[in-house]
Amino acid sequence: MSKEKMTLVQRIMAILELSDSGKISKFFAREIKAAERAIEKLEANKKSLKLQFTCEESDLIDAIEDAKDAIEDAKTQIVPEDLANNHAMVAFADIYWSRINSAKGELKKLEDSLAYKKESNKQAIEEIESQIAAYKERIAICKE
Repeated sequence: MSKEKMTLVQRIMAILELSDSGKISKFFAREIKAAERAIEKLEANKKSLKLQFTCEESDLIDAIEDAKDAIEDAKTQIVPEDLANNHAMVAFADIYWSRINSAKGELKKLEDSLAYKKESNKQAIEEIESQIAAYKERIAICKE
């Protein structure tokens, strides 16, 4: 009877591939599946990051254009009353240059922000691609 049970257990193990090689095969299949899911998630994250950056970049480019217009506006913001006499001209000079410098400062801040966002996005994408490559390497190892 014990021999029949062993035979039955062995047959069930064979059917279910529960031998050592079957267990190993199932392990690798699970690892491949887990890596493929991780890659899918990373690809979705990468796509989302790219879309988010595209929107932010567009907004910053618009703001940069507005800042450039603000510089030009600051340069032309002179009314004759501001230049009525020498004392008024001296007083207005500080206001005039302050407006221009303020507008230039805003432009620089926006350009720096755009450069920072570009670099941050590039690094984030590179990190995701590195993780994807690592998962692809795992899959390749499992398929050897």
